[in-house]
Amino acid sequence: MMADFFNHLWQSTMFAAVVALLCVTCRHNRAQLRYGLWFAASVKFLVPFAALTAAGGFLEWRQAPAPVASWAAPGTASPG
Repeated sequence: MMADFFNHLWQSTMFAAVVALLCVTCRHNRAQLRYGLWFAASVKFLVPFAALTAAGGFLEWRQAPAPVASWAAPGTASPG
């Protein structure tokens, strides 16, 4: 349990350090961008990634339907 906590703590700290560097490099951009980056870092501290992956395991993933083959009769021009 403590190992999971410390794993989450160092990952979130590294993420916050990357966000800090991004905010320094983007200081001439809009404040809305920097706010969004810091908000993402805050959410990363609050919600551990392991919890998100565990929650994703409960979702049912459906496979996309197969594409339909398209063909034209010989001698007909395609529209367009």
